[in-house]
Amino acid sequence: MNLKLRTAPHHSEIKTFPHHKHIHSNNVIAVIKKSGEWWIGWLIDLPGVNAQEKTKAEFIKSLRVGAEDMLDTEVPFEPGAEMTTVDISDPAWTKSPIENLTSA
Repeated sequence: MNLKLRTAPHHSEIKTFPHHKHIHSNNVIAVIKKSGEWWIGWLIDLPGVNAQEKTKAEFIKSLRVGAEDMLDTEVPFEPGAEMTTVDISDPAWTKSPIENLTSA
């Protein structure tokens, strides 16, 4: 997809773009855990998407619905704003202890 961004001189001309046009994968990272009788957690890749349910299956479903709702939300761009992507390296906690020693 090729998005063309431009400066909008009037508020009525501000363009919006759905989040999901910029997600390159259907997978997102979730932090989940059982806390007492509840499953709780959130999506690292989509800040603000979190859930709490009694069963793991309902919890995963709630996270999925939250992610889909977030990605369907139109994001307004103010005049002069632009969209870009930023490449980052994998965080140290995703690597094995040996990989962390050899990359230092």
